Amino acid sequence: HGDTMTSAVAAIGSSGLLHEKKRWKNDHLEAGLRSGSLFEPFPEEISRRICDRFSDILIAVSERSKRNLIREHKRGKIVVVGNTIIDAALLAFKTAHKKYVNEEKRKYAIINIHRHENLRSRKRLQKIVEIVSKIGMLAYWPLHDNTQYFLEKYNLMKELLKNKNIKIMPLVSYQEFIFMLAHSAQIVADGGSIQEESLVFKKPCLILRKKTERQEGLGTGINFLTKLNVHYADSVMKKIGSKDFTIPAFKNPYGELGVSKQIVDLLQ
Repeated sequence: HGDTMTSAVAAIGSSGLLHEKKRWKNDHLEAGLRSGSLFEPFPEEISRRICDRFSDILIAVSERSKRNLIREHKRGKIVVVGNTIIDAALLAFKTAHKKYVNEEKRKYAIINIHRHENLRSRKRLQKIVEIVSKIGMLAYWPLHDNTQYFLEKYNLMKELLKNKNIKIMPLVSYQEFIFMLAHSAQIVADGGSIQEESLVFKKPCLILRKKTERQEGLGTGINFLTKLNVHYADSVMKKIGSKDFTIPAFKNPYGELGVSKQIVDLLQ
């Protein structure tokens, strides 16, 4: 499942490459996602290509991901189902709603930054700090340890702490994070799954990356790939924050509720 290094290792370790008399099928869930660059994001783009290479059944998340697999001449059987993130996010929200009853009354944004290619570049992280500093509303930032480490290493944390709009906070559970995301006005992030979660809850998402493998979301009108351009990011945030901005109607390219059951039925 997914594009982690553990998934890639499992795909190789259970493949016909190491087992001449393999009597099972390898299935890759989330097959076909591509950014087009081996280093954006790193190492996930490499991991997912390895998983697809050594899988017999490629459970693709969208028609676009299916086309990617066909273009690469992957030998596995391709089946388009969608992504289980939809079920996971809605289940987390349903559970969280019972627990986190104090819904935030003010308009706010959610910040989430943790990509290695961003953190290990002082220039990139400086641009990210400049972008988030321009958010014109209250913004909650659940901070990863490695993100904090590099912010402090590059002397950027002081600048963030001066900004009264940005509230640095510890990491929260997935349920609480989804609850916060679902009630936010906008998202500013560099992650992959959060782009899909933004579509589930119809929240505008500013993507602080050079490239994204979730390219399907860019056509919905609420996912914006900034390529770390400060001026463009600022203009998008102003657009989102204006009274005239409305969420356009769109069909979620990653499917609807019930994807998990479809996958179970497929495997059976």
